[in-house]
Order: sequence, then structure tokens, then C-alpha cells
Amino acid sequence: MKTPNVFVKQLTSCVAVVIARPVFFLAIAALATIWAGFYAVEHFKVNSSRDALIGSSAPFLRDYEAFQDAFPIYKRSIVIVIEAENGQKAAAAARSLHAELIKRPDLFTSIFAPAAEPFFRENGLLYLDTADLEKVVDELARSQAALSALANDPSLRGLFDLILMALEASEHGERLPASFVQLMDQLADTGQSVLSGGGESSGWGSLFGGDPLGPALQVITLQATEDLSSVLSGRAAVAAIRAITEELELTPENGITVRLTGSIPLAYEEMREVGESLGLAGVLSLVLLVLILGFGVRSARIIFAIFVTLFVGLIWTLGWAMYAVGEFNMISATFAVLFLGLGVDFAIHICLRYQQAVEQGEPNDKALKVAAESVGGAVMLNAITAAIGFLSFIPTGYKGVADLGLIAGGGMVLAVIASLTVLPAILAITRSPTGRGAGKSYAKATGGLFRAVEGNANVVSVIALVLAVIAGLIATQARFDFSTLALKDPNSESLIALRRLHEEGIATDYAVYVVAETMDEVDQVAQKLLNLETIKSVETPATYVPDDQDYKLALIDEAGFLLLPALQGASQNGSLSEEDRRRVVDDLEQKLRSLESNETDDGDLRQAAVKLADVLAGLMSADDSAGLLKELEQQLTTNVTQPLEFLTKALQAGPLEFADLPEAVKRRVLAEDGRVRIVGVPAEDMTESAAMRRLVDDVNEVFPTATGRPVLEAGFGQVVVEAFKKAIAIAIVVIVLVLLVTVRDMADTALILLPLVMAACFTAATGVIVGIPFNLANIIVLPLIVGLGVANGIHILLRYREDDSMDELLKSSTPRAVVLSTLTTIGAFGALSVSAHDGIQSMGLLLTIAMGYLLICTVIVLPALLFWRAQLNAGAVAKQQRRS
Repeated sequence: MKTPNVFVKQLTSCVAVVIARPVFFLAIAALATIWAGFYAVEHFKVNSSRDALIGSSAPFLRDYEAFQDAFPIYKRSIVIVIEAENGQKAAAAARSLHAELIKRPDLFTSIFAPAAEPFFRENGLLYLDTADLEKVVDELARSQAALSALANDPSLRGLFDLILMALEASEHGERLPASFVQLMDQLADTGQSVLSGGGESSGWGSLFGGDPLGPALQVITLQATEDLSSVLSGRAAVAAIRAITEELELTPENGITVRLTGSIPLAYEEMREVGESLGLAGVLSLVLLVLILGFGVRSARIIFAIFVTLFVGLIWTLGWAMYAVGEFNMISATFAVLFLGLGVDFAIHICLRYQQAVEQGEPNDKALKVAAESVGGAVMLNAITAAIGFLSFIPTGYKGVADLGLIAGGGMVLAVIASLTVLPAILAITRSPTGRGAGKSYAKATGGLFRAVEGNANVVSVIALVLAVIAGLIATQARFDFSTLALKDPNSESLIALRRLHEEGIATDYAVYVVAETMDEVDQVAQKLLNLETIKSVETPATYVPDDQDYKLALIDEAGFLLLPALQGASQNGSLSEEDRRRVVDDLEQKLRSLESNETDDGDLRQAAVKLADVLAGLMSADDSAGLLKELEQQLTTNVTQPLEFLTKALQAGPLEFADLPEAVKRRVLAEDGRVRIVGVPAEDMTESAAMRRLVDDVNEVFPTATGRPVLEAGFGQVVVEAFKKAIAIAIVVIVLVLLVTVRDMADTALILLPLVMAACFTAATGVIVGIPFNLANIIVLPLIVGLGVANGIHILLRYREDDSMDELLKSSTPRAVVLSTLTTIGAFGALSVSAHDGIQSMGLLLTIAMGYLLICTVIVLPALLFWRAQLNAGAVAKQQRRS
């Protein structure tokens, strides 16, 4: 039975009207395209916020918003991670960057840099681990004489005299510590930096038993003031920070690396990656379309008409997107590339049927009517099923894909309208196409394959069904990775910075947050968290207060008793005359040269001495020797006086309580209404979805309103899985009903659906075998297989009904159109797989794999099933005739 004749006649009549007045309809289409384009540009918007993907009505999102309302410091966050070769340099970079950031209240608020807080400089020793503090105190005691000498004369002379004394002690048999060699290397690096016109040099941590100004990794946290819903949100904030770091010369060339992470940089980088990737994918897909169509159609006029139709449909869909949704999100932004691959299918089927009619001798107008009558109904049915595949996500809670569904679903309708109006209008005003022989070349190339399929239809069918069953069993092992970070480029700056914070134990992005109503409840809540097997440790307000203070203060007092008298009486005059500078430098160089030929000295010491002597000689002989030596003195004086000032304050530390902490710290753990934030650190690897689910289930059982990234991502995963189940159920039910109404045969409906079910099993099984899990982006593949895969089956089945012959079907334009349209779709989807964005890349890769399987199942397996059924029916008829 064929597609309902009334509908086909009406469709053919509409195409005949277009053919009769092609210029008029092209003018209407041009006006509609211009209007849609202007509307789209005027209303264009990209939303990179979380709500653009999931919405804000889910309970786990309401809990997180309530947490952010209580602790607004976590909204629109930016974390600046600064790394340098030593703590002094990192701290100096953090302070200079902090000083510039506070000048931009239009972009940044709540700026907090521990290195710029006097509190942490004055109490830094208390925050050391007890074992580390013991080592520092021991080293300070051994360095007492050196520190006293430097305090009395914090100049080039004082520092160089210290080195001379140490070298003389070495000549008398005293073994110098390894830190002394390190100090000489640092001096040489400083001198070389001055000589080459570089930035500031290393600090002098080796003098103080470690780095007294903090770790070589510093962090600044702040909030952005801009709206997350803006295009490429965070661009102004990120650009401003980049400009400041460049202006301050905080660059890798100067030994400093500055990376950004936090919600704003993560969202900004992701949207930038999506934009760049989709731009590349769009260009690549267009190139592939030209190549595929050129090979399959071989008519410049037809290819031109297809591309004009595709462009018109794309602009219409862009206008529709801004009207129906009003914005793009990270997933719906892929619609343009998807449209290129899917929207062209309708035009290909019409054009190849039209080309076949022309090759059979039909005049141009008649050939267009034949094409509309022959494949118009199937094309419309395909558009409906493809739209259903996309629209099936609308009733779900997954807003990101629901938006894509509404946009692309409407796009399918607009694409088929363009294919039945703009396309025939263009072809009507052009001469009959060239490209004769393309169909014959295809038939010649595939004839052997189809004859083999026809001759072994039962074998092909059974093998395909057995493989599908095996694939279905493998597909049951498919896993779903609901991590939002899994969608991002692991080599992006923001994720590298996040990993560095985790490696250094400064922060983890996978902690859970529980809020205690009062400070009195903190210990009880913390203990409940610690009782969970999935929690390794907890952070409470007490975590920010140094532990073991009595013992630490005793150690600090002991060091202060030895050093404070000299440090508090330190001289502030570190400047020498030009003559004195040259003299002390010359004296040290001569002493260092004397070690060069001394084979009995320590090799490392002798090598460091030669290195420093060469640098000092270079400074002395330079054209601007006086200026360079003065700059060297300024740098060295600063590098000496800063640690001395730090020690003077740190050695006077007293006991601390939570109330003594800076307000910037207390705001992170204490809400204005007195509620307290408690952090649970996971015991398992949170990159494993199963581990994350165990953590969330454990915590939520005790604290139902707990929040944090694990809770959010587990919630996202649940929403997406439920959306997937609902979408695929809707797609299957609606498409089956549509097929039953149009095909009006249960067996034929089953035959159309069987290849796409097989392709879905093969796709899921391939994902398991090659290690491509389903995620928040590529989860749309399976519902789309239902909507898109049914199209090929419809074309094959309806053309088989029309010709009532398997031989005629295989010789017709339909298999070639199916192959060509599927290849163009593979080209577009394959272009997505080159994306730097892991989510889009996996989407493109799985869609490409799925379309490849659909092609095989539709062009090989479906004809084999049809022929096998025909053989069985013929056998049954013959048997019945013999009985009668």
C-alpha cells in the first residue's frame, strides 16, 4: 500500500504552483530569509549558566541556591592560581595583582588574597605543620649568626661579607650546608637577571629553613559582577585579569604562571571552546558536503540549488530559535552543524529523484512534479519523524536538550518547507541538470553488493539479527558519566588550575557542603559526616585556627629569644656608595675565583662559585656597570629586608581563635544569620560516577539538603537519565503511531523500526567496547536514532511498494539517495568530533558511529529482510497453490 494518494496529490499540486511562478516564490523566500536573519541578529543571545541546561526548579538546585544565598562568596567565583619558583616571588606576584584588582570594583568584588593579608604574614609560622615548624626553628637557630649580621647590615656589603665568611670557614674544613650552595645559585640568577634586563629574581628562602613568605603557589579568590547570561559570560572579567597580569609582567618568561579557574572561567572557557569548535565544525562540514554531493550528484546546478535551500532553511531556523527559545545554551548551539547534516537530506532525495526523471527523458517541469509525487510524501514523513526525535525532549526536565529539540524540531519542518518551495523554484528557472551517469556509476559500483545481499537474504538477515542480540547484551554494560567537568577539555587552563589546587591540597572541587544552624551544632554535624565511610575528613571553623598552638608558640618563643634582639635592632640603611659597591663586588669575585682551581673543594660549591664569579665579572665590565650594580643592590636589599621583616613579626605571634581571623576568611564559613558551613572531603575518587553516587546517597541520607558539586552532578545525572527514558519512550510511541497511520501495516512498521533498533544496539555496544560513555551531551544520540533512523527505512519501504519489485528498488535513485544523505549527515556529525570540547566531540563521534550503523542496517539489512519476507511469502503462496 502506498502513501495516501490525497496527501501526495495535494503536495504535488503545491509544488506545481511553485514551479509555475518560481520567481514570485523565490522573492517571498528571500524576504522571509532577510527578515529572519535580522530578527536573529537583533535577538541573538548565548546563555552559559547552569540554569540554561537544567533549569532551577529541581530540589537539588534549590538547595544549592539557598546555600549560595547564605554564602554569596561562592557566586560568580573566580580563583586565580599563581605559581612561581619560590614563595617570595609567588607572594609578591599575588600582592601586586591584588593591589590592581581592588582598583576595578566595576568588575570584581570580595577580593581575597592571603599573601596580601597582614594576618597571615604575622601568623605564618603558626600555620605550619608541627614537624615543618620544628625544622624551620632548627634552621633559624643554625642561621642565627648570619641573620644577625644581615640585620645589622642589610646591604650588598652585609650579604657579600656573609658569603666571604662562609667561604673562609669552608677553607678551614667546615662543611657548608646545601642551602649555602642554593643561596649562591640564587645570587647568580639575580645578577644574571639584572644583567639581561629581566624582572625580579628569586627570594632567599634558603636562609630561613624554607620559604618564610609562603608556598610557591598562591591563590586569590574574587567574584565577578557581570551577568552570567551575557554572550561568552565572563569575557570582560577574564580579559581584565589577563591585561593586568601582562601589565605587571606576571608571565612564564619571568618565572610566574597565572591560571584562572572557578565558575566564571570554567563557563567562559567552555563557551569559547564551543564557539570555536562549532565554527571549525561548520566549515569542515560544508567542505565535506561539497565533496560528497560532488561525487554523488555530479551536477553543479543541483548542488547550487541544494546549498541555497540549505542556507535559507538555516537562516529561517536561526530566526525560529530566537523566537521560540530566545537563547542558545552549550548544547543547543550545536543546532547549526546538525542542521547542515540533516536539513540537506530532504533536498537530496528530491533532487536525485528529479535527476533520475530527467535522465529518463522527462522535461524539467515534469521531472520536478514526478519527484514531488514519488518522494514528496516520504520526505514529509521523514521530516515529521525527525522532528519527533528532537521534540521528544521538550516534555523532559533536561532544558539544555529540550531547547535543542524545539529549535531543531522546528528546523526540520522549515527545512522540508524550503526543500518543497525554494528548491523546486530554483530548479524550475535553470536548465535541466547535467551529471548524467551518476546513477549508473552508483549502480555499477553497488550492483555486486546488492546481488549478493539478494542472493543470500536469509543468511544476511539471520547474521544481522544474531549480531544485534549480542550487541544488545554488550550494550547493557553501557555507563553514564554525569560529570559536567567530563564535558570540558582536560587540557584547558581552568581544569589544569583546578587539578593543581587539588594536588596541593588547597581545595577540591568535589567536596560536599552541609550547613549547621549554629556554632554549637558544628561538632555534632562534623562527627556525623566523619561517621560516613565515603567521607575522609571534614573542614569546620576550627580548621582555620592553627592546631597544637601551645607547643608551636613555645617553639616560636624559643626562636624569638635568640633572634628578636638582633632583628628588632636591624639597620634600615642598605645603600652603598658607587665606590663601595664596586669594592665589595670585586672582593667577592676574587675570592670566588680562588676556588675555581681548588680541586679539593666540594664540586657543587666550586661550580656555584664559578657561576657567581662570571656573573659578577659581567656586571663589573658592562657599559652601565654603575647602574646595574645599583639595581642589583636594590633587588638584593629588598630580598633580604622582606624576610627579615617577616621574621620579626612572625616571631612575635600569639594565640589565635576563630574570632581573630580576617573577615574575608570568616565570611567563607560563617553566614550573616549565624549559620556555619561545614565541608566534607570525599574518601573516594570522584572521577568515578559510581563513587560519586555512593557519596551523595550516604550524605543525603543524613543531610537531605547537603550540596556541592557531587550533589549537583548526581542531580544532573538523574534528571538527564529520566529525560532520556522519557524522550526515547515518547519518540518510539509517537513514531510508531505515525507509521501505523501512514504505512497502515504492522509488519511494514516493524520492518522500518528493526534497523534502527539494531543500529542503536550496535552504537551502544561500540561505546562500551571503545570506552565512550554516555554523558550530558551525547545522551541525545539514542532518541535521535529513533527519529532520524526511521527516515531511511521509510524511503526504502515506500519505494519498494511503489515499484513492487526488489530489482527495481535497487536500481532506483532511492538507495543512492539514502547513501548520499546518510554520508552528508555523517560528514556533518563527524565534523563535530574534531571539537576541543569533549562533550561535543563525544556527541559528534557517537552520532557518526550511529549513522554509519544506520546506513548499513538500512541499505543492506532492510533490503535483505524485505527480500527474505518476499521469498517466504512466495513460498507460502506456492505451497497454498499446490494444496489447492
